[in-house]
Amino acid sequence: MVLKLAFILDAMAAIVFQDPTQESPVRLLDVLLRHAGTAVEGGAAFAWASRSGIRKLIHDPHFEQFLERGRFHLIVGLDTTTDARALEALRAAEDRFPGLKLQMFVTPPEHGIFHPKLTWFRNKSGGIVVVGSGNLTERGLTESWEAFSELQIGEAEMVEVYRTWECWIEQQQPYLLPASSPAVAELAGANILDWSEERAKTSARLQRARNPRVLLCEIGKGRISKKGLQEDVGKNAFTQFFQVTSNRESVIFGLVESPDSLLSYTAKPIEKGSDNLCFEMQVPRYVYGARPIAIFLELRSGVFLYAIVRNGEAEYEELQAYLHENLPGKKESEMKRWSARVNAVNHFTVVKMLLAAVRHIT
Repeated sequence: MVLKLAFILDAMAAIVFQDPTQESPVRLLDVLLRHAGTAVEGGAAFAWASRSGIRKLIHDPHFEQFLERGRFHLIVGLDTTTDARALEALRAAEDRFPGLKLQMFVTPPEHGIFHPKLTWFRNKSGGIVVVGSGNLTERGLTESWEAFSELQIGEAEMVEVYRTWECWIEQQQPYLLPASSPAVAELAGANILDWSEERAKTSARLQRARNPRVLLCEIGKGRISKKGLQEDVGKNAFTQFFQVTSNRESVIFGLVESPDSLLSYTAKPIEKGSDNLCFEMQVPRYVYGARPIAIFLELRSGVFLYAIVRNGEAEYEELQAYLHENLPGKKESEMKRWSARVNAVNHFTVVKMLLAAVRHIT
């Protein structure tokens, strides 16, 4: 179904650019809060949400006042970014505010992704429709370069908008699940949030977030276990780079094979009280003596993307040379592992691919 708003555009429409470089930028958050202040009802569909974005909008005092007097139907997608923390924040808000109706959109596998960013409010004189590029994230609401249209409509047009919204929701019922659904929890738990979403409050931590750690690591033949192929990453990498501690239950890895796709991601449990310094990884077969090189990029504590470069593939020789240059005393038979900040190795195409994958999944 197509929502025909051509006649509305002839009425009162504004195209707004959110530009974080401006001294006093017009922010999507401010526009939504302003209209929530006079609304009696509303709804929104966002492709994804983050915990910080939920706090910014839903827990703003003005929006909380709106939820106490009116109704708001919120639909959020789960294709990426909406992680377990975001889901927890959404469920807590739904429990707190009776006027908030929350549904999660589960995309059918044979189609694309859920990608709308639309909000509407009904007020005494008609309503407002905001359509744009910003998601329910802190960056989308306040910090990123975004664009959106702000459409002010009369009572008759608002009736048509509401009717179309309800018809669309009716059509999407097979894909709309309550936030309490186990399927929703599983999808949210698998999502990986961009490391820059949880930005640091101090300059030192902020610098680390902008310049994350990378590990270049030769991969041995490994050994077969009941759970899969185990690869020894060494004690220093295990404890210092991956920061495995007695309090950590698992480490999450995401395998990247192209700049625009995360091939797979999974949590690797850590066996307590074990001297095993291995992780189970998806490692391709290779000719003995020509060790593949794994490149790990830290997204946030306990969450990593990685790619594997084999002998004969692009940049393998350059990566080997880099390891030899930084580890001159290592024997040929010894495994070579080197950790650095991303700005020291971002000239490698494989590192650029991992960084591109971060942008794609967020």
